[in-house]
Amino acid sequence: MIVGGGNGHIVLLGSIAGREVYEGGAGYAAAKHAARASNETLRLELLGKPVRITEVAPGMVGDRLLAARFGGDAERAAKTYEGLTPLTADDIADLVAFAVTRPAHVDIDVITVKPRDQASATRAFRRYGVMDAPEFRTIIEPFRIHSVEAAADDDARATQGRVRSVGYNLFQVHAQD
Repeated sequence: MIVGGGNGHIVLLGSIAGREVYEGGAGYAAAKHAARASNETLRLELLGKPVRITEVAPGMVGDRLLAARFGGDAERAAKTYEGLTPLTADDIADLVAFAVTRPAHVDIDVITVKPRDQASATRAFRRYGVMDAPEFRTIIEPFRIHSVEAAADDDARATQGRVRSVGYNLFQVHAQD
């Protein structure tokens, strides 16, 4: 049907887990790597046919299915995205709509999209507390979150030195005066 129609488009919803692996994600990452391989194989098998193939590979997306990963524990699921704004289903739908409405000769191969505050499958910047407070918060996050408050830049530099000595990256959010 897709080939015979003269202008087909296959859109695969993948994940950044199809490009990265992370501890505790063996099953999910394996499934998303397989989906990515299927997508790439289809691209080769349908070469020369009037079919476009697009993979959308999002990072953190807040959705109703997240609680299923935690055995139905909605409270635990909510903590996954605490301190940051995940992508929404509408964000992903907008990208799919963009891809499928390009001219027939344009094939958007892969769209990788993450929330602004996500660097990889295991690294994200999280904002905590009231951002207009006179102090700032330091957040370090490779699934371990440490929060440090400092009232002066000297304290911040001392904290930054301690954190670097154990190999973490340091992010600082300064409050507005």
